[in-house]
Amino acid sequence: MEKYRNELFKDRALTFVAVMCGTMVAMMLIFGLSFRDENADDVAATLTITEAVSGETVSPRTDRPVYVTPGYLSRYDIASDDDLYYQHLLGPFVEGDSIENWVVVGDLHRLARRTLVEYHDSATIAQQIAGAYPIEGQQATEPIEEIVHRCAEILDIDEPDVFVRNDPNVKAYVSGMGDQSCVVLTSGLLELFEGKEQELSFVIGHELGHYKCGHTRLQPVLDYTIDLMNLIAPRIENDKVKAVVGQIPRLATGRMLTWGRAAEISADRAGLLCCQDEKVAVDALQRLIHGLQDSSPWLNPHHRDFDADRLLDSLEQWESRPLVDFLLKIREAQSSHPFLGDRISALRAWAGSGAYERQLHRRGLQDELFDVSISRLVIKGVSEAGERSDPYLKLFIDGGGQYTVVTQEDIEQVVAWRDIQLPVPLQKGQPVFVQIWDDNGLWFDDHLGTFTLEFTGDSAEFELSISDLIDDLATDETNMANSAKGSWSFNRH
Repeated sequence: MEKYRNELFKDRALTFVAVMCGTMVAMMLIFGLSFRDENADDVAATLTITEAVSGETVSPRTDRPVYVTPGYLSRYDIASDDDLYYQHLLGPFVEGDSIENWVVVGDLHRLARRTLVEYHDSATIAQQIAGAYPIEGQQATEPIEEIVHRCAEILDIDEPDVFVRNDPNVKAYVSGMGDQSCVVLTSGLLELFEGKEQELSFVIGHELGHYKCGHTRLQPVLDYTIDLMNLIAPRIENDKVKAVVGQIPRLATGRMLTWGRAAEISADRAGLLCCQDEKVAVDALQRLIHGLQDSSPWLNPHHRDFDADRLLDSLEQWESRPLVDFLLKIREAQSSHPFLGDRISALRAWAGSGAYERQLHRRGLQDELFDVSISRLVIKGVSEAGERSDPYLKLFIDGGGQYTVVTQEDIEQVVAWRDIQLPVPLQKGQPVFVQIWDDNGLWFDDHLGTFTLEFTGDSAEFELSISDLIDDLATDETNMANSAKGSWSFNRH
């Protein structure tokens, strides 16, 4: 009987223990799963650290891209040759810290000048403050602020103030100069790029690229000149005179418009560095034209991306028609932006050249400076057959001034200079603009041609064909120089 009681007690005890264990396991599973959900990030982080210590590479558990910040980036890394050249030509007209001191403003009528100065120095910034919303420190717009911060860091510039404007038009622009600069994004732009962070990075990077390349000083000159003429034209009663005056801005600012198109190519390169995906950059450019959101019901849900190659093929077919090509050239000459096909082709060419990858993965803190001399410079075509000239050079170093090189007298066809020491050190990519002139004594000198030497710091030899020569202000009859070749010698400064 005693044995039976002991066995019964053991059975009940075991049953009780089993029930308690089962209850505890069930509670651990229930609360454990709940605990796992609430602390999933901590657990994932612990696993990542543990696996990293063990020597295994673990990819972050996120769909967001990992961006690369170059060690340094200069304006010469992204600015196109045409952009830099036209800045060199137009820069003297906008020198000085105050717009009142600009040459381009000084010759205007006093009233127009005062209006222009006030418009630039106060209204441009005040308009943003009064008509747009500053997003700095706003938690609601942190995603936008993060993109701007990242793009500014990649381009190695100070982070600008950012404003959001209630405007259905798709626009983004940089306003003001120096410490007053700010970026304005319209609500229409943000809605168009909803859910497309990388594409928006391209657009914002493009605008900051204008700031990086120094475009914010020249752009207002073109805008304000056209605005001013548009104000004058409606006041003219004679329709024929009004029509002529209405065309003056386009005719008088032809080179400004040419620079504007070159500046957009440069800014697109900055946009690519910020979004860091060539396809994304091309998609962003296309979206600015077709204007369809990624969530649009009119897009194929299984294939929402547009085919850029098909677009370029279609444009090429249209341009093969002489009349269409002629009319397109007229429209382009009157536009401050290149056509979409040209922008895509230029961006792809730059990315394919290897420059994009080299700059993106560059390491180091700052660009090196080099003491440079032109060891040899040979130029052909400085005079007509059977005639002679007295050619000399004008060298313009971007950011470094103008220098005249001694005249070579009584030259026929081919002229050579040796050991031209440049007076200031150069960065890689920094251009030297070379103008060739014929000394006519007491008469006005003839401009024979202009070309750009880009110091790469890699190759000692350079050679330029006629396709590389820039027309500048000369006519076809006077722009005779047709080729140049030579070599550099350089040492670290």
